Amino acid sequence: MALQIRRRIGGAAGAPSTLEAGQLAYNDDGDELWIGDGTNVNTLISADRQGEIEGAQTINGAKTIDIANLHIEGGADGDVLSTDGTGVLDWVAQPPASVEVDDPIDGNGLTATPLSVTPATTAQVTAGTDNVFPITSLRLREKLGAEVSTLTTTAQTIVPAINEIDAVVRALEGPVRLVGTYDATTHQVTPGSPFVTAGPLPAAATANAGWVFVVDTAGTGVAPAPTVAMSPGDWLLSSGTAWLHIDLHAPATVASNVSITSIAGLTATDVQAALAELHGRTVQVDGVTIAGDGTTGDPLEVIGYDDGTY
Repeated sequence: MALQIRRRIGGAAGAPSTLEAGQLAYNDDGDELWIGDGTNVNTLISADRQGEIEGAQTINGAKTIDIANLHIEGGADGDVLSTDGTGVLDWVAQPPASVEVDDPIDGNGLTATPLSVTPATTAQVTAGTDNVFPITSLRLREKLGAEVSTLTTTAQTIVPAINEIDAVVRALEGPVRLVGTYDATTHQVTPGSPFVTAGPLPAAATANAGWVFVVDTAGTGVAPAPTVAMSPGDWLLSSGTAWLHIDLHAPATVASNVSITSIAGLTATDVQAALAELHGRTVQVDGVTIAGDGTTGDPLEVIGYDDGTY
């Protein structure tokens, strides 16, 4: 006859309320096993007492496992475990313990202190003696003063622009002779000197080095003139090898771009706004000696003056 212990099969979960000393009890709901000590019912096997092979389970308390008996599959040789902060582990490549760096690089390459590059300060850029810290586009702009695109030369990069200005300066160093005018629309020259023949602009050559044609009609030049926009008053100067465009015309000044000193009673800060503000005003009169508001429809008018008695 088989030995049977106290048990609950197919019923509710839980231990019996009491057990005799040494008496066992089993419940198939959770596969739990208990034993009595004469006073208490003590758990021998349950999800709270063992690590389950299958199913989710939270294990509390410190568990000591010999490292030789701990195996976590996956990863590659040299990888280390990393957490996403919520307890999920993953294998990642092992970062270096630290990285030796010198200026301008800072940090050690670890998460807490990542590598970074320290740029040159304004003072270092101004001094011009530092040979370590890199210059940023912001510091470069501080020294250039404006965008490269605002250059008024044909070239839109620094060195070619400087070379272009240098060529003009060198051409102006020699004798300069005004020899006629240039129409930038028809691309014809009008002689102002016996050396010049009416017609197309001649090719730049040693014989015409120092010749100057003054632009009298706006347009865009064509070869051999520079293919740039030209305005009346500009010069075309021959260097002997090329025609150089010298932008000398004085563009019209827009009133809104001319600032004014603060005027009591006006809020305007430029000429255009001040004119508009004044135009919109009327003249205050006493209505006794002078009438009207000073406008076309109601001009000022003297209506009387009493010099008093004595």
